[in-house]
Amino acid sequence: MSNLQIVPLTPNIAARVKELQGKPLPPEITELKERIAGATQVAILCAHVTKQVDQGDIDRIVAMKRELDGLYGKHLRGEL
Repeated sequence: MSNLQIVPLTPNIAARVKELQGKPLPPEITELKERIAGATQVAILCAHVTKQVDQGDIDRIVAMKRELDGLYGKHLRGEL
């Protein structure tokens, strides 16, 4: 159902985390984070105006966050 992968914190991954600290994130991650922030703001505004929370908005944002988790995993494995 989900393509979410858990990346175990192996010694190699821990070293990669230290290596990547302070370096800019790949554009794929940065762009998706911006899309998530925008979608979240729109959902909040719509909920404020309509006084209802749209389940479709929630589902889309959660799906984007899962995609972001996958991109972080790929980044840690050096696949981005």
